[in-house]
Amino acid sequence: QYREERDKGYDKIKVEVEKQVRLAAQQLAGRAAAKGAVIDMQSSVEATVKASPEWKTFVARHDNTYNQKFKEHIARLREKLNV
Repeated sequence: QYREERDKGYDKIKVEVEKQVRLAAQQLAGRAAAKGAVIDMQSSVEATVKASPEWKTFVARHDNTYNQKFKEHIARLREKLNV
């Protein structure tokens, strides 16, 4: 569940970033082609998502939530073991 929710959050942010990168790539495509350069849009999207404040905030919040859930489960297990 942790991984699934994290992946969904990543994909949601990625969709928005892809739109922005695609637009920027289209604007640069003519100049890049004239110079013989190629734009690696996928790598740009991945790097942009991972560097984005939205992703960092999401991961921090997500990790905190699951760390708290994990601590609660451990506490319940300890209670059961002490009984």
